[in-house]
Amino acid sequence: MTPNISLWDYDHADFLFHQTDRQQHNAPQADWPYLGELSGRWARLEYRGRMIYASLWMAWSYVAMGLEEAGRLKIEQMVPHEFVPGPKHMKPVKGGFQWDMHADAGGQEAVLRELERRFFAYLQERMRALAEYFTQADQPQVYWIEKTDSPDP
Repeated sequence: MTPNISLWDYDHADFLFHQTDRQQHNAPQADWPYLGELSGRWARLEYRGRMIYASLWMAWSYVAMGLEEAGRLKIEQMVPHEFVPGPKHMKPVKGGFQWDMHADAGGQEAVLRELERRFFAYLQERMRALAEYFTQADQPQVYWIEKTDSPDP
């Protein structure tokens, strides 16, 4: 990123790029205005004299990720299931391999699909509401959540 381009500039340009694809594929977010797109983008930062990696998230996206995880765990409790390979899984296809995995819910697959359909429709609504809430806040803010994946100090 050059010094003349802000993080907002980068994020907005990325949004416009993806919005074109969403519109072509009739994705649920195709009609959304720009509300911030950063979602797990990696960056290198100098922090306390060390170069570190950071994941950049819009606040609404970070909260939505937690909601999605909680919803998936609840669905797993309600309808226990696992993903199992289908008969065509990993068969060679045009220089690659076919992905053929499906949920085995012990005969409750229709219930599982309906729960997932309803949950993800609800999640889309919540994501939009969160994005609007955080975007319309009076003051832009940065939240810093420090985590480490390595034993380095």
